[in-house]
Amino acid sequence: MMFNRTAGLLAICEDLPEPHNRVTLDPERVDGNGIPAAKVTYRLSDNSHAMLAHGAARAAEALTAAGAKLTAPEVPMRVAGWAPDGHGQDGH
Repeated sequence: MMFNRTAGLLAICEDLPEPHNRVTLDPERVDGNGIPAAKVTYRLSDNSHAMLAHGAARAAEALTAAGAKLTAPEVPMRVAGWAPDGHGQDGH
């Protein structure tokens, strides 16, 4: 039977400053007081993808060394809001 025992590991990586990642004021959205909402534009860089892949590989190695029969890396994690292209699910 699969999934009678599970474990997970997560790699958290710090991004380098990238000019394409920024926070600006949204020209269309405002809060209840009419103050412009923050607009976050973010994309994983090649370096961030490489760090996440490295972390996932080390996590799979650790789980396998601990006796895991199956590992299923997910980089980046969809349940954390990432789309398969490395953008947030809203496309930014």
